[in-house]
Amino acid sequence: MTTLTEALAESFSGRTMSDLPDGLVHQAKRLLIDYLGVSLSGSQLETGRLAANFAVSLAGTQESSLIGRGERVPAVYAAFANAVANHSLEYDDIDESSFFHYGAPVMSSVLAVGELVHADGPTVLTAAMAGCETLARLSRATNPALRDRGFHTTTACGVFGGTVAAGIAGRLSPAQLVHALGLAGGQACGLMEIYGASMQKRFNPGWAARNAVTAVLLARAGATAEESVIDGDRGFATAFAGHIDRDAFLDGLGRESTVMIDFKPYACVRPVHTAIDAVLRLRQAHRLAADDVEELLVYRGPAWGDFFAVPTPRSFHEAQVSLPYAVAVAMVEGVVSPGAFAHVGQDDAQVQALAERVVIKEDASLAQALSCRVVIRTRSGQEVAATVDSAHGSQADPLDDGQLLAKFRSLAIPVLGEAGTERLAEAAWKLDSQQDVSAVLRNAVPLGVDATEPSAS
Repeated sequence: MTTLTEALAESFSGRTMSDLPDGLVHQAKRLLIDYLGVSLSGSQLETGRLAANFAVSLAGTQESSLIGRGERVPAVYAAFANAVANHSLEYDDIDESSFFHYGAPVMSSVLAVGELVHADGPTVLTAAMAGCETLARLSRATNPALRDRGFHTTTACGVFGGTVAAGIAGRLSPAQLVHALGLAGGQACGLMEIYGASMQKRFNPGWAARNAVTAVLLARAGATAEESVIDGDRGFATAFAGHIDRDAFLDGLGRESTVMIDFKPYACVRPVHTAIDAVLRLRQAHRLAADDVEELLVYRGPAWGDFFAVPTPRSFHEAQVSLPYAVAVAMVEGVVSPGAFAHVGQDDAQVQALAERVVIKEDASLAQALSCRVVIRTRSGQEVAATVDSAHGSQADPLDDGQLLAKFRSLAIPVLGEAGTERLAEAAWKLDSQQDVSAVLRNAVPLGVDATEPSAS
């Protein structure tokens, strides 16, 4: 029987941009635009700087770009640092089920290897979508069991998506891609013990991207690995999820895309976005102020009922995974900007006080896993309610190209300036006509910094 790694290699090796389903090239460009904007902003945060400084300190051949920096480092280190930067703001893309992020593991891997081998734009876009498809299918075939056993899908499954993407960009043969996936499986990792006050969550996608590029470069050099790494008796699926739904993984592989990318309008974990949307609707519709609120009840489905119920966050990182804090910000400020979570313990007494009045309850009758019903009880005895099934930025309520570009500009301009931001946006939108992906990434450097040229490979 054909193994899943062999099925992936057979389906994606030799694919060109003309083979992609309608609309998928545009979706790949949207992912790239969002990835670049979020990564630029994330590169300026503490975790982004830590990862980049670490990559630079290791030295080595100047192969691939550090986004938001200008330096070039070995592809393995660039993939790691850029993935961390992309996840540092908690503003990166998300899949429709909120199990994983596409860009951090996949885009970081394919761009690093793409620069190394001077891949053209069509190859990078095609490879990126193949990596996203791999990640989406593996998540669908193993979740929610994988998550419920304590594994972080972005990292655990992302290493396979990053490997497929980087492997195609790196021109691996089908046999080499099978070996690369075997090597990736041996490095699969990523725990869900990441929602505290520390930086832990920010680094998880870095492991996936780093390990994916490592696997591809080793396979390219001649390393071999087991083709049964995903679906073998002691393989990834058994170890991480206890099972594999082969039908879910294989159905339509090579013919139909399962990639559905949501883009965040709020810089916090996606499963709290429906609650934010509901609060913002109630606030506007009933002209409510935070001081009017006696109690704020949030009803959630059981799949996510006990996630993100942090009542008193202690840091920027923990505030971004706190549903009470997020809805309190929405109620107090009327908007949820990326900087709203950076004020924990600093002039946020009103937000903290309201967060303590948020009560979270489970409601199995809600229509979808991420549905949310918010009930606000006011001090005057009024009670108002709103239910949101699909968050803004989801497939049902998407950010259009104009809104996505507005988000990109808001993140990129502080780093690149207005002119630099427009140059990067134009280059990214035209990636399908670029002869070398480096033509895009040389624009992703701060004002006053000269991008170094990549080495030949």
